[in-house]
Amino acid sequence: MDLGGREAVRRGRDEVGINATDLLNTLHVRRTINGTDFRMISTDCLETQVVRVGYTWKC
Repeated sequence: MDLGGREAVRRGRDEVGINATDLLNTLHVRRTINGTDFRMISTDCLETQVVRVGYTWKC
Protein backbone atom coordinates (compact mmCIF):
# COMPACT_ATOMS: atom_id res chain seq x y z
CA MET A 1 0.00 0.00 0.00
CA ASP A 2 1.31 3.42 -1.01
CA LEU A 3 0.18 6.80 0.24
CA GLY A 4 0.96 10.38 -0.73
CA GLY A 5 -0.27 13.93 -0.70
CA ARG A 6 0.50 17.54 -1.61
CA GLU A 7 -0.35 20.85 -0.06
CA ALA A 8 -0.06 24.33 -1.60
CA VAL A 9 1.76 26.90 0.54
CA ARG A 10 2.63 30.60 0.20
CA ARG A 11 -0.63 31.53 -1.56
CA GLY A 12 -0.32 28.65 -4.03
CA ARG A 13 3.14 29.54 -5.32
CA ASP A 14 4.92 26.66 -3.59
CA GLU A 15 4.02 23.08 -2.84
CA VAL A 16 4.99 20.57 -0.14
CA GLY A 17 4.56 16.90 -0.91
CA ILE A 18 5.06 13.62 0.93
CA ASN A 19 4.71 10.03 -0.23
CA ALA A 20 5.40 6.65 1.29
CA THR A 21 5.72 3.28 -0.44
CA ASP A 22 5.10 -0.26 0.83
CA LEU A 23 3.64 0.90 4.15
CA LEU A 24 2.56 -2.61 5.16
CA ASN A 25 5.94 -4.15 4.19
CA THR A 26 4.27 -6.71 1.93
CA LEU A 27 7.01 -7.24 -0.67
CA HIS A 28 8.03 -10.88 -0.20
CA VAL A 29 9.87 -12.95 -2.81
CA ARG A 30 9.52 -16.73 -2.69
CA ARG A 31 12.26 -18.79 -4.35
CA THR A 32 12.59 -22.51 -4.96
CA ILE A 33 15.95 -23.96 -5.99
CA ASN A 34 16.25 -27.59 -7.00
CA GLY A 35 19.74 -29.10 -6.94
CA THR A 36 20.98 -32.60 -7.62
CA ASP A 37 20.52 -33.75 -4.03
CA PHE A 38 18.71 -30.89 -2.34
CA ARG A 39 15.76 -28.55 -2.58
CA MET A 40 15.76 -25.08 -1.06
CA ILE A 41 12.64 -23.00 -0.52
CA SER A 42 13.10 -19.49 0.83
CA THR A 43 10.93 -16.45 1.38
CA ASP A 44 12.82 -13.17 1.38
CA CYS A 45 11.30 -10.05 2.87
CA LEU A 46 12.76 -7.11 0.97
CA GLU A 47 13.08 -3.78 2.78
CA THR A 48 11.34 -1.44 0.37
CA GLN A 49 9.65 1.00 2.71
CA VAL A 50 10.54 4.52 1.58
CA VAL A 51 9.23 7.92 2.72
CA ARG A 52 9.96 10.99 0.60
CA VAL A 53 9.34 14.65 1.37
CA GLY A 54 9.62 17.29 -1.35
CA TYR A 55 9.30 21.03 -1.76
CA THR A 56 8.56 22.70 -5.11
CA TRP A 57 8.63 26.43 -5.77
CA LYS A 58 7.90 28.76 -8.64
CA CYS A 59 10.08 31.78 -9.37
